[in-house]
Amino acid sequence: CFNTMRAVMPAMIEQGSGKIVNVGGTFGMRGRAGRMAYSASKWGLRGITKSFALEAGPHGINVNCVAPGMVDGPRFRDKVCANMAKTLGISPEEAATRHAADYALKRVSTDQDVANACLFLGSDVSRQITGVDLPVDGGWAMLLEYLMNQVDLLIRGARVVSDHQIIEASVAIDGEKIVAVGRDEL
Repeated sequence: CFNTMRAVMPAMIEQGSGKIVNVGGTFGMRGRAGRMAYSASKWGLRGITKSFALEAGPHGINVNCVAPGMVDGPRFRDKVCANMAKTLGISPEEAATRHAADYALKRVSTDQDVANACLFLGSDVSRQITGVDLPVDGGWAMLLEYLMNQVDLLIRGARVVSDHQIIEASVAIDGEKIVAVGRDEL
């Protein structure tokens, strides 16, 4: 993204306008145990986007970042759902349903959702928007922030053990009670 932005800047500066839309991901908003390099790359893209927005703004150039969450497609179905189904002994369709339950909107994003966000930020309708991260994730990224404001302690990446399985999950504790346990993505 950096090299592409740097390459298009002179032409955009010359014409006095332009739109740059980077595509990152929600792991740049929440981080993820076991995905350090990937998360760091998404956090870095957010910083590059914001810095370029400040540099390009005086020339009438908007620079923003779309941050998709999980997108329904082959990777989601064939890897994420398949792994969850195998681990839990459920069908891949049930795994998809359980995954969607972790989103505020209770559905997984589609490629069209991501494309629409890019089209919006690339259009004149967004003329006063620059330097933003637009999550397209059904509310997944903001749920952690919401939960953090509701409980005394949130443990991410905990090993939750039952008689039948061991899973990696997040556990929310309020006072002396466990108030939520959410399975982390496999």
